[in-house]
Amino acid sequence: MIEETALVIRSGPGYAEVRPGKRSACGSCSAKGGCGTALVAGLLGRRRNNTLRLADPLGTRPGERVVLGIDEAAMVRASLLLYGLPLVTLLAGMIAGQSLAGEAGAFVGGGSAFAATLLGLRLRGVGRFARPVILRRDPAASVFAPTVSIL
Repeated sequence: MIEETALVIRSGPGYAEVRPGKRSACGSCSAKGGCGTALVAGLLGRRRNNTLRLADPLGTRPGERVVLGIDEAAMVRASLLLYGLPLVTLLAGMIAGQSLAGEAGAFVGGGSAFAATLLGLRLRGVGRFARPVILRRDPAASVFAPTVSIL
């Protein structure tokens, strides 16, 4: 189980909205100037509303810190789907396009297949394959966690 801490933003009967802690390898890596991940993160910017609405078996309150968990097998399946499927469809589109219209067809066919796959994955909500769950309250957090209103 992969674990991460999060802050409870809102809670209600049976659910909690949590905001995962901000951790990034880009902030501490010495090679961040030449890193593709840092470049993409800078271009896309930070998401302002990165809260998750999860089932809450613990009855948490806003301001508490909890530990989230994601199953490793589910994470591997989601990674293969997100990285492998677009690559396979890109190659298949290029082969089909080239057989139909030569070099230009390979470019158009590969790009179209790749874009369609990314759009399909986005619409299907691939994140549901590796959905985190609330495991427990964070033992390192204070018992008397203040109630915060971030919104």
